Amino acid sequence: EEEEEEGEWTVQHTVRSRTQQVKELDSLGQIRSKSHSPTPHSRGSFKPELFPVRVGTLASTTTYIKLHELFSRTGMVYSIKMLLEEQCALVNYTTKEDCERAIQYIDGMVLEGARLSVRYPFKAPAGSSSSDSCQHSSSQKKECFFWRTTGCTRGDCTYRHVPEHKNIDKDKFTSGLGFGSHAGDHK
Repeated sequence: EEEEEEGEWTVQHTVRSRTQQVKELDSLGQIRSKSHSPTPHSRGSFKPELFPVRVGTLASTTTYIKLHELFSRTGMVYSIKMLLEEQCALVNYTTKEDCERAIQYIDGMVLEGARLSVRYPFKAPAGSSSSDSCQHSSSQKKECFFWRTTGCTRGDCTYRHVPEHKNIDKDKFTSGLGFGSHAGDHK
């Protein structure tokens, strides 16, 4: 009779608590800055009043850990929401003083080659989440391409719709596709 095939691998998982894993990593010095952030246990079941700062012009290489280490220097960071596609983040502090210190000391600092813009977030419309202020600020600077060319029909478009610019580039756009008023005039 044939014995078990050689070369077969068995993966064994050790069961360790998250606390034990963190302690092991701590002993290697791989994590844990001198952070002032609360642990999940100290946050409790209620959400305290938060004081957010908007961090703009993030480099694509910026990580949550780097942001956390930097912003916890000015106070207790409750949470961070990163939107790298928008090149921004929202850092929530638990006190207004910490928030103000971050704006005062971190604004203009260079992180990962990018000069950070740290300020109070834009006021988001009622019913939107606090993270919308990053998207709102970035996209509101840009005008809607469709509004300028074919007329945007999205009711929830996040880009600017300047009334005077509606269809202003329609001829430029459609003539490039062969549909414009000058299409067929080639001699």
